[in-house]
Amino acid sequence: MRLVARRSAVVVTTVVAVVLLGACKVPAFPGEPEPTTSPTDSPTAEPTEPGEDPTDEPGTDPTEEPTDDPTTVPVEPGGSDGVEVSVTIEPGFSMPNVVEASLRQARSALEREGAEAVTVVDARRGGEVRGRANGWAVCSQEPAAGDFTRVSVPVVLTAAPNERQCR
Repeated sequence: MRLVARRSAVVVTTVVAVVLLGACKVPAFPGEPEPTTSPTDSPTAEPTEPGEDPTDEPGTDPTEEPTDDPTTVPVEPGGSDGVEVSVTIEPGFSMPNVVEASLRQARSALEREGAEAVTVVDARRGGEVRGRANGWAVCSQEPAAGDFTRVSVPVVLTAAPNERQCR
């Protein structure tokens, strides 16, 4: 009985997939005939008289002949169509959680990850901390822990002499 139920489920799923795929409309590829519309397709605009332009703007009839337009000229593989693209790949890392760690531990973790610029701000007074202050505790960090960041993005650690002063 269980085998029959599974086969029935597979047959029903297959029929549903075929019906859904059959309902998809795909435009014709270049060089192929246009797809025909079915009687159930409804027009999206009011029908117009021959020669009447629905946009009220002069237009030109499309031609099947190739044009001398430079945008339609095929480009050889490895060639250039005049567009330059520059890509810079910069290393990055997932920001570790250094909140409540000592500044020494935080700096070490960020150095291992490759962070290029680390700024320490005094949580009590707001100015930049000069010197090592390695015994201080990290109160907050930017970027947040777990954020993927580039090595060139500056990391800002807010710290205080001890954790109680972080609040």
